[in-house]
Amino acid sequence: MLQHLLAVGLIFVTNCPVIQGFNLKGLIMAIDELNAFFSSMILPETLILSEGVKIINVPDFIQGHLEALNSIREEEVAAVFYERLMLIKSVLLDQLT
Repeated sequence: MLQHLLAVGLIFVTNCPVIQGFNLKGLIMAIDELNAFFSSMILPETLILSEGVKIINVPDFIQGHLEALNSIREEEVAAVFYERLMLIKSVLLDQLT
């Protein structure tokens, strides 16, 4: 449920235990790994993350989130983009199995 709320931006992130302690400096490698993961996949045009949450242009959504992670310096804001990408990765991996 927490990941779903993060994905749709319905919670105030500074009160979120997953995001408290989020370290932007340690995320550089994770961003590169996420970029490599998404680059290695054939992405669908649309993706349903959960009931009522549908991304209609997955490649652009992912590209925009990766660019945001590379440029945002506020940890609370960057954490939301990171969590959304991790949720998409999880959904894509679930669809492969």
